[in-house]
Amino acid sequence: MSSQFRSRLLLVFSLTLGLASAAQAAANPNPTVNNGSLSGHYAFSFSGYSNGAAFIMAGAFVADGAGNISSGTVDVNNGSGEYNNPSQCSGNPNCPIALVIQSPGSSYDLSAGNGLGTLTIVADDHLGNPTTFQFSMVIPSAGACMPSTSYSTCGHLIQRDPSNPQSYGSGLLKAQDSTYFSSGAFFPGNFALQVSGVDPSGGRYVAAGALGTNLVTQIDIDCNGNGWHLSACPLDVDDNGNAGSNAIAGSQFSANIDPNTGRGEFVNMRFPSDPNGYCLGGTGHPNCGYAYYVVNRQEAFLISTDPFSKPANLTLWDAVRQSQSAGWNLGSLTGVDVLELSGVDGAAPDLIAGLFTSHGNGSGYLSSDENDGGALRHQISVAAYSVNNIGQESGRFLLSGVSVSSVRRVLYLYAANSGFAVGTDSKCAVGSLRPQTGAPFSNSSVNGMYAGGSVFPVLTGVTNSVTSLLADGSGHITATQYTSGPGGAGGPNNLTLTYTVDPTGRALVRQNGQEFGVLYVVSPTSFVLLPTGTLPAMNDFASAGN
Repeated sequence: MSSQFRSRLLLVFSLTLGLASAAQAAANPNPTVNNGSLSGHYAFSFSGYSNGAAFIMAGAFVADGAGNISSGTVDVNNGSGEYNNPSQCSGNPNCPIALVIQSPGSSYDLSAGNGLGTLTIVADDHLGNPTTFQFSMVIPSAGACMPSTSYSTCGHLIQRDPSNPQSYGSGLLKAQDSTYFSSGAFFPGNFALQVSGVDPSGGRYVAAGALGTNLVTQIDIDCNGNGWHLSACPLDVDDNGNAGSNAIAGSQFSANIDPNTGRGEFVNMRFPSDPNGYCLGGTGHPNCGYAYYVVNRQEAFLISTDPFSKPANLTLWDAVRQSQSAGWNLGSLTGVDVLELSGVDGAAPDLIAGLFTSHGNGSGYLSSDENDGGALRHQISVAAYSVNNIGQESGRFLLSGVSVSSVRRVLYLYAANSGFAVGTDSKCAVGSLRPQTGAPFSNSSVNGMYAGGSVFPVLTGVTNSVTSLLADGSGHITATQYTSGPGGAGGPNNLTLTYTVDPTGRALVRQNGQEFGVLYVVSPTSFVLLPTGTLPAMNDFASAGN
């Protein structure tokens, strides 16, 4: 098996349809996953490539529990922008019009019973022209895909269409809570932000930040009126290696949220100090346009809807509600966290996964593994972090000692030991920080059925995967995976792997005695996998107990 192929695998345990029923019963550890496991409201975000060009999607649909998609909307932007019709938004200049999901015609199938399945979305544009999107997906359990007030980890999906093999990518599936499908229920709030995409020249564009909305108007993005007393909302950007601040001011969410999909009609976003002069706002300078989807009380997706020619960046945003309105300090980082970062090094992916141990006083250390285009490195380095007066309000921290001591990362927390990270160098890395729980660890810490998928396909050459995986708690994994990428649609690919977990939660994963990747346990129900190979994609997994 080639290193390029190994690097993109996400581990999946899958049944072969022709097995006898007795063999099925022995092999399938999660027979409760079926079409009834998806019933209600779901949102998704997605980034991918079509014939080498980047595109993004965000959407929401209603599943009926019987394999049918009854309604929904999809926003798609390939750099040409979405159709815009201000008359449908009471004259607001930014009014992107989403594709409308058609029923009958749209459907899903989870009948295999192991969490793996397919999703077909047929959606019409404003002229009635249909587009069909074919996905493979995986969910860990029915329970993971029920509405919740916590961060949703329902599942992963990839675009995988044998009839359109050069269109592919990876995405997240989230269970929505329709209780929050109104502006009065979802706003006001303060949110940590993670941003990824490309700029008009095709360069990688990533960011992390925080924003809050005015306590009185609720929908105005206002980091003074939210109680932070800041002149603008902080956003740290790395645009193709050019890092700096690109604060948000004079912006607002639409108050109109669709009660069926959770879609907000628009977001007007102004960047008054944008170094490229994009979306400065004010006379003669338009704001950037976005749509947004409410997931639940904790989270929303934003998708840029402008064309490159505006000019504007092509980006997806994840906004997670902060657990406190202010008062962040060095003690907000205490203990052990799992850090994962996805970036680029020239024409190759550069991924880092590891354990960040913080002491609550600005000092700590990082034990990490890096795959830089196939060059593997494990290192332990001293790390330091700091917070200033802006960070005390917004949750912004500076972190040094990741990869090399001279490179700084910027963290924005949404809860203690939880947040988003962005780089400040040419590698344009973005990722997350999550608290590690369940120590000390052993092989039994990875036990049972897990579902996972690739995240942040940073380059067009990366293969995307979805996974359902069975670990026996004694160091053995059986798995099968479905893929999409430059080589077309792939799978099912059956795997047999071994793993050895040390007391810190780090595990070497091997196939036929050769290193396959490095696994870090996040909790008793989740882990992250950093694969080997020259074109790796980070893999996140959650178990049926999640």
